[in-house]
Amino acid sequence: EVVANKDKGFIPDPAYRPIHKLVPWPAVEVLIYDENGRFILTYRNDEFTGWHIPGGFMKTNESYQDACNRNVRKEKIADAVTDLKLIATHTWLAGEHPYGCPISLIIVCKVAGEIVERNNLKWFEEVPHDIIPENHLLFLAHFQEWHGGSRESATIL
Repeated sequence: EVVANKDKGFIPDPAYRPIHKLVPWPAVEVLIYDENGRFILTYRNDEFTGWHIPGGFMKTNESYQDACNRNVRKEKIADAVTDLKLIATHTWLAGEHPYGCPISLIIVCKVAGEIVERNNLKWFEEVPHDIIPENHLLFLAHFQEWHGGSRESATIL
C-alpha cells in the first residue's frame, strides 16, 4: 500500500530485488544519436564497469518519454530527449542480468541542444572495446542496422 499510494511507484531495495527476479520489468535503453551515426555512451564504475547505453527501469505509471527523460537527467546528459523511436526489444533470460529478467526497450532519440562531453560521457562512432558486456553490443548492433538501413521503427507516444 505504501509503495502503490505514497511513493509514486518507488519500490524499496529490499522488496525490489526479490520482485524483480520473479516479474519481467521494462527498462528503457536510451540511445541518443546524431545524423552522422554517432551515439552517446556513459561510463559506469559501480556494479558494472565500462561504457554503456544510458537507461534504466521504468516506474509504475511512467510514460516512455518520462522514463527516458528521467534517465538522461539522472546521468546528467540533458534535460530531455525528443523524437523517440522504438527500434528493438530484448527479453533477458534467466542468468543474463543480475537483477532478474528485464525487458529492454531499445529507444533511439535526440536531444535538443548540445551535449558537452566529459570523462564519463562521450560520443562514439564505433563500439569501444571496454563496453559492458551485458547485451549492449547487441543493442548497438540494432542501432547500427537501423541507422544504416530504412530506419523503420515505431514512434513512441
